[in-house]
Amino acid sequence: MTLGDEQVVEFSGCAPHDCGGVSDGDFGMVLYASRERHAFFAHYMYDDHKPQGTFGSLDFSDNAMEASNEKYKSALERAMRKKLGL
Repeated sequence: MTLGDEQVVEFSGCAPHDCGGVSDGDFGMVLYASRERHAFFAHYMYDDHKPQGTFGSLDFSDNAMEASNEKYKSALERAMRKKLGL
């Protein structure tokens, strides 16, 4: 994956025992930025206590939440939404 002029590597997968989609799954993604030598994480977990028509929670690693790393968080969010079909 290219992010601006930087090559980043994406790894993603789900928990084998809970490998569903947006309406019943648990899914994670790692984005490794070789230039920064940092890994940024996103995790989606379905929450059946949310109101009907909504979905679970999408959480990011602390370093992805730093203002200086916004481009990595945005890339993670786009990739997660694509994988989850949102």
